[in-house]
Amino acid sequence: MAEFIINKTKHTIEIEKKYLVEANSEGRQWDKEYLIAQWYFSPAPNETKLKLIIDLKSFAKRWVRVSKQRLSSEESEKTIEYLDPLSIGLNKLLGRSFNLKRRSIMESVHLDRFILSNKRCQYLLENEGTRESLEMICRKMNLQLTEEVSNNEDYKNYHLSIPFRQSYLKTIELLLEVYQ
Repeated sequence: MAEFIINKTKHTIEIEKKYLVEANSEGRQWDKEYLIAQWYFSPAPNETKLKLIIDLKSFAKRWVRVSKQRLSSEESEKTIEYLDPLSIGLNKLLGRSFNLKRRSIMESVHLDRFILSNKRCQYLLENEGTRESLEMICRKMNLQLTEEVSNNEDYKNYHLSIPFRQSYLKTIELLLEVYQ
């Protein structure tokens, strides 16, 4: 795995359920909006990925390496390392499994809309809160849950990725330039 300069590390336990959804929340205000590009170094159960996270509201961007040790289909121990952006070499990521998504967040609900992926699904919702808060947010944001896929490996982000090609590298370089 590539070596990066680590500025800060955070450890946490993550519990999430995943759902396929039909989304009609255009024009609705989410608490947070991000573009997330992610490259995979190893799949579950010991998943490691590099992420570029661009905040669409503040234009801030950060690079993180996330390592997950899956404890079950819904629970994992997660380590987040905040990286020095100067230690990232995009050319070294060519050929790696990759996807690009827009993440909209409200409280503990994350709605991912896949932009560059294998097209298995357009939207994937992750709930890290209670069922009651999920239902309330779905009503508010006009989301229709269609299927719970927490136990389906096909809907882990790693399995929704495609090889990182030169054309995608140019897209990421453009995003980095635009969101300076």
